[in-house]
Amino acid sequence: MIDIDTEYLLRRYNKIILMWINEQDKDKSLDLKTLQDQLTQFILRYEQYVTTERVSVEKYFNFLEQTPYPILKDALSAGQFESKAWLREELLANLGPKKLGQTLILGGWVGLLGPILFQRESELGIERIFSMDKDPNCTRYADLLNTPWLIQDWKYKAFCADATQIDYSHLIATTTQLIDNERKEIDFEIDPLDTIINTSCEHFPLESWLSSVKKGTLLILQSNNFHEHPEHTSTHKDLESFQKDANLSKVIYAAEKALPKYKRFLLIGQK
Repeated sequence: MIDIDTEYLLRRYNKIILMWINEQDKDKSLDLKTLQDQLTQFILRYEQYVTTERVSVEKYFNFLEQTPYPILKDALSAGQFESKAWLREELLANLGPKKLGQTLILGGWVGLLGPILFQRESELGIERIFSMDKDPNCTRYADLLNTPWLIQDWKYKAFCADATQIDYSHLIATTTQLIDNERKEIDFEIDPLDTIINTSCEHFPLESWLSSVKKGTLLILQSNNFHEHPEHTSTHKDLESFQKDANLSKVIYAAEKALPKYKRFLLIGQK
């Protein structure tokens, strides 16, 4: 269990709680105990699924302090951790000699999948991970959560782009970097692109981005049947329909996982 009983970490823990209380000023539905319980769960989930020798509790606290509570309560839910950890374990069990290599994550959000995969970096054969999301704020949150790998010559880097507007056969990404004390836009090429991971296929149709992906690219896809969610515009009724829409040339592994409100589907295969 993560020990937050040291004076320093306890001060930071209380600081986060106070920040959340201020954020909830207009909404009194969450009391102090609820917020404390939730923060404790965020920390315990992090310890269970993410912690490595290079990822300290203090760096995680940096992320918690600088990311708004409304984002954290969804991005760090039990379901988010569990579905991404499930993906990692199935990759370890089913990839065989294949390696992830240079990997792109679509709809990366706050970057939670990055540290979960990096925990088994050598077994998965990770060279670099790039995370893409159309929300520009997510770039900062994801880079912050993945700081230990960001500072290793961009072993991890997030950037902003619309997954449905990208040419995956020749991927040029744009980000910002501090150059001579001035933040400037820079372009960089992601080549080769060995693996694409999309854990949010329910948010946009597969055909809107798969058409430009090179044949032979390793694809790791997740969707669900949570039709009631207002932002889920491309759900699937079952694993079979998901597999049919993906139309992979080779399926390495296909599975589903029952969660409290819906089923999660997983496909691993080649374009």
